[in-house]
Amino acid sequence: MINRHRRHWLGIAVARKLSNQLRHLLLHREKYPLALGVIFFVLAGHLHATPVVPLNGKNPTSKILLDIPIEKLLEVEFVTLFKKRESLMEAPAAVYSLSNDDIVRSGATRVPDALRLIPGLQVAQHNANSWAVTARGFSGMARGISGQFANKLLVLADGRSVYTPLFSGVSWETQDFMMEDLARVEVIRGPGATLWGSNAVNGIINIVSKDASATQGTLISAGGGTEQRAFTHIRHGGKFGIRTYYRVFAKYLKQDSFIDENGLDASDDSEMARGGFRVDSYLTNAHLTVQGEIYGGEFNRGYRAVRSDSGPFPEEFTYRDKMSGGHLRTKLHRDFSSTSALDLQVYFDRVSTDEAVVSGRINTFDVDLNHRFPVGERHEVIWGTGYRLISDRFDSTFAFYLNPARRNVTLLSAFAQDAIELLPYTLTLTVGSKFEHSDLSGFVVQPSARIRWTPNTDQTLWAAVSRAVRTPSRGEHDGRIIQKSIEGLPTTTFTVFQGDEDFRSENVISTEIGYRRRLVPQAMFDMTFFYNRYTDLQAQLTTIPIELPTLPNTAFRALPVKPTNDIKGKTFGFELSADWQINQRIGLSTSYSYLQIDLENQRLIDDTFQLKSTEGLSPEHQALLAVKYNPATNLESDLRFRYVGSLPSQDVSDYITADFRIALNITNTLKLALVGQNLLQSEHFESSQTLTSDNASTVTRRVASQVQRSIFSQVTWNF
Repeated sequence: MINRHRRHWLGIAVARKLSNQLRHLLLHREKYPLALGVIFFVLAGHLHATPVVPLNGKNPTSKILLDIPIEKLLEVEFVTLFKKRESLMEAPAAVYSLSNDDIVRSGATRVPDALRLIPGLQVAQHNANSWAVTARGFSGMARGISGQFANKLLVLADGRSVYTPLFSGVSWETQDFMMEDLARVEVIRGPGATLWGSNAVNGIINIVSKDASATQGTLISAGGGTEQRAFTHIRHGGKFGIRTYYRVFAKYLKQDSFIDENGLDASDDSEMARGGFRVDSYLTNAHLTVQGEIYGGEFNRGYRAVRSDSGPFPEEFTYRDKMSGGHLRTKLHRDFSSTSALDLQVYFDRVSTDEAVVSGRINTFDVDLNHRFPVGERHEVIWGTGYRLISDRFDSTFAFYLNPARRNVTLLSAFAQDAIELLPYTLTLTVGSKFEHSDLSGFVVQPSARIRWTPNTDQTLWAAVSRAVRTPSRGEHDGRIIQKSIEGLPTTTFTVFQGDEDFRSENVISTEIGYRRRLVPQAMFDMTFFYNRYTDLQAQLTTIPIELPTLPNTAFRALPVKPTNDIKGKTFGFELSADWQINQRIGLSTSYSYLQIDLENQRLIDDTFQLKSTEGLSPEHQALLAVKYNPATNLESDLRFRYVGSLPSQDVSDYITADFRIALNITNTLKLALVGQNLLQSEHFESSQTLTSDNASTVTRRVASQVQRSIFSQVTWNF
């Protein structure tokens, strides 16, 4: 009896002590975020939550791994590589598919944050509303640009290009989606230009949304926290008749400011609203999709630039940028047989921007036709053609000017590809090429050859040789951009980037080899080695005329800087990833990537600055460890650790950080989630306005800020 009483009071004392410690952690959560995350993660494994038993015996909100047979997890559908449905296991390329379950469990409310889970991708947040996303180097830094424009990665949304022709990159702040309505994000690391065309140099990201038939009913999701102050997602899906499904949606996000290098408010908060629809009609042997969207947002940004009304020297100021736009897309898929199909896609896209240094609009009209069919018993041919018209108009500012202010650019394209079965079910050779003609780049040919050997259903060995190009942007062709002022001259003089119609496309010849192995039915290992040779990369050449010209309508002098194709070089490295579903409750994912960049001048020009700036813009090493744990049928927990190497040319240190997410299905329709991001530091830089660590004086358009630790909660009601 005495021993039982002692154990009783000892248990009470221990419980009281633990309760006090937990209370202390909660009261001082800013100091101990990782400790809280680990405690929640561990406790989740010991919670005996009452299972949810809905009337129909199913739990529609519990999209967890134990609902899916383990051996089916690796049979992932992938469509971007060859524009057809195929198994991810057999793809002869460095491919990765981020599923809807991965996206939701990442806790990301925006796509760039979810992309951090993909092996080999570099994702760096420049400030509270700007990102640089790239694969295998070249994150977009150039003289006078802040690094958010990665110009060698093609980004698609349901096959619609969101690559911006003005500066050759992606405005990620406007590419927002209903994360719950995404089917997956497909990524190709390495060239994909043979089917998708120019600018798919180092990779392709295709953001694929769910069919309307998969989003029936109503979903309301809302939340907020320390950095993501408030967000709301609303979607409703229904039917017209028996073969036509629809959904309408709206999303709002308000983002708080980050902090600057001095720990002060960086004044880079933002808010964005968007709404749209999708209709899917299943006809006889055909599938018709119509979807559209409009959006608008305001983004506070810090700038370091020269303004005509502020004197001849760069100053830092804040401007509330405004961006809006929308698109309308329709696609018809027609099956003629199990091996023959036709796809016709037409879309119109409009982007309008009012920023501190650029103001204007871009309209894009695009038509794309693909046809796949067999020839004999060993050939599968796919061919296609396309037409794109880009019409733009931009207003002049002192810092940015286009001549002409209006321009229409047409792009004509055609491609053909043949998959040849050399040995039945074992050895396949795929060869093809893209042919394009643009008003800015002229005629371009982009061929590739891929070979795949599958000795059994558990192994795939592949190799590829490809050529791809990055075509000149409107700014490189027609732009005039004030870069910085030159001190010590009697008259105020600026270095001025001056577009040149003689600037040509950048080229790469890529060699890749990869091996993919299913170790056991629940585990897969993937590795890729690559070696890329680049020619005609952009350099910037300063020309000194006998007499410096004056800037229009001013007394200021201009020292012209022109884009030239004077840099060549190579990149090489490897990417490793492994996924292991240990059992129905626990899953592990890990990846590591290594990248080396070595550039040199094609001509006898000594410009170490440009070479070092580009070489040091991407980390040599990146690593990820992610754990999924489902302790009960209505409970999910996730913990991720990420390591990103240093960026020498931006003077950004390497960092390691952690994220966690815990979600509880309270009923079969109601879910609560708690998400923590960037937990190991209160703040850290992922980008900067420094171009090289020994030269920080160059004008930067958008000032970088420090990414902060954040915690937010989310409630989702799906009925």
